[in-house]
Order: sequence, then C-alpha cells, then structure tokens
Amino acid sequence: YIKGNSALNPEKGVTKEIGIDKQFTKLFSSGITFYRSDYRDLINWVDDAGIYQPKNVGSARIDGVEFANRLRFGDSCGLNLAYTFLRAKDKDTGKYLVYQPKDKVDITLYSRDLKGFDCELQGHFTGSRFYDQANSVSLRRLVTCDFSVSRKFSETLTVFIVVKNIFNAEYQIIRDYPMPGFSLTGGVKMKF
Repeated sequence: YIKGNSALNPEKGVTKEIGIDKQFTKLFSSGITFYRSDYRDLINWVDDAGIYQPKNVGSARIDGVEFANRLRFGDSCGLNLAYTFLRAKDKDTGKYLVYQPKDKVDITLYSRDLKGFDCELQGHFTGSRFYDQANSVSLRRLVTCDFSVSRKFSETLTVFIVVKNIFNAEYQIIRDYPMPGFSLTGGVKMKF
C-alpha cells in the first residue's frame, strides 16, 4: 500500500509570516498571523492506483491566516481558541493539495493547580479535505475531544491520565485508514 519514490527531488521553499498580538486586558489577549509559503518540488503523498507514494508537486502555494484568542478566568483557569484558514494549492493545476483542510479550530479549556491538579479539555475541528489530486473526492469534517489530568507530587514525580477521543468518534485523517477510537492512558513521569 505504500511505496517509496527514488525520483524525488528535495523540496525548496520560502515562507513569509507577519502577525500581531495584543493584550487587551489582564485577562484577554488576541493575535492574528498571516503567512504564505511558496514551494518548488513540494513533497506530497498521493494515491496512485491504490498505492500511496510521495511525489513532487511542481510548484505550490500555501497561504492562510490564524486567529488566536486567550481568555483567562483568574490566575489558574482559562480558555484558548484558535482558528486557521488555509489555502494550499498546486500552482500549476490550481487544485487544492491533498489532505490539506481549509479550516481548523482548536479549543482548550484548562485549569492549573486546582487542588494540586492540572486539567485540560481540548476540542479539535478539522474541515473537509480533498483525498485526490483532481479534487473530486473529499474526506468529511471531523471533530474530536481529549481530556487530560495530572498531579505533580514533587519536582521529580508527576502522575497523569490522558483520555483521547472521548466520544469515540469514527474518523480518518488519511482515507481508508481509520483512526483509533476512545483510548485511556496513564502513567508516571520521573525526572532525575
């Protein structure tokens, strides 16, 4: 299902970015970033008759804008909201690059040092993206939620639990490769 490509050329590109962040109040800040990348020989994975293979795109332009907002509810709680609009196109064909979503939203609600615990609830939205170079087939939008909690017992010992895909959503980042459903992991971190 996956095949290498010995004819690949190294990709070359130039990226430009400009942004501004503003602290409006002690509890609210916001930022906006514009970016543009121009590539020659961009390496992109494509489906070639059922075989995934990396291939060079003659020239590509990826540009977009990202908004980031941070709202704090006091010293230890807050909400981060980020939205990204992305336009990733093959400059020769005018078609969108495969697996590049036009929209992406990330939301994080967090609490630090709540009775000794750090908690974080994350929501992720990824817009539809094209699966093929002809832009005729797309993967549906996806929404996932994750949760983590940790407690630091000392400078060297932290215990944590992470829940991924809380609602057991069925989704694919790459077509025909389902991502894992609900998962629960936990562990202990020790620093020496």
